[in-house]
Amino acid sequence: MIPDKTTAASYFTSVGIGVAGSMTFNQWLALGGFGLAAATFCVNWYYKRKEFKLKEEYHNHMLNKD
Repeated sequence: MIPDKTTAASYFTSVGIGVAGSMTFNQWLALGGFGLAAATFCVNWYYKRKEFKLKEEYHNHMLNKD
């Protein structure tokens, strides 16, 4: 059982080091920039959706107020 875990850890580490070594610093920064852009998009989408729902509830409330 233990050799299986150590073998998996060894493969995982070697692949990680290979990937990290295959990219330059600028490529890592570009990848980080894309990640931040995607995260910003998701956060903006979430809050705009929330804002739309609140406005829709307010609108429906005002229509049914009469």
